[in-house]
Amino acid sequence: MDEINTRNVTETLDNATQYMTNLQELFTSLSAAENQIRGSATHTVKKIEDQFNAIRADLLTLLDERQQCLTAQVRQVEETSLEPLKQCRGLIQTSIDNAETLVKEGNRILQGSNKELNESLLSFNEKATEIVRSDMSYLVACGQ
Repeated sequence: MDEINTRNVTETLDNATQYMTNLQELFTSLSAAENQIRGSATHTVKKIEDQFNAIRADLLTLLDERQQCLTAQVRQVEETSLEPLKQCRGLIQTSIDNAETLVKEGNRILQGSNKELNESLLSFNEKATEIVRSDMSYLVACGQ
């Protein structure tokens, strides 16, 4: 080969070698950039997940607190609403007890002698009238 051709080949080889070195450096830089982007993306995703987990925890806390507040309000309304019914229950039970006493006394009068009958009937009727009047006022109060 002649010297010009040899020099041309040598220059081409030098240029190709330099070009290949530049491409390899560029490839290495590209790999580093890809790794940096992947690392940054992974870090950002982790930050987003952490932030949303914190928000979820806060929301659950707020929801739990609201649920407890509403439940307490309902229980308070329940208790307030039941109180008059409990009072009526007591009044009705008293009226039942009075009626039972009256029935027992009436049966006892009926089983007694004729002499005691007139005195007992008068007392019994007075007591019965009093109980009925008293119980009726309780029952009217409960019905309102």
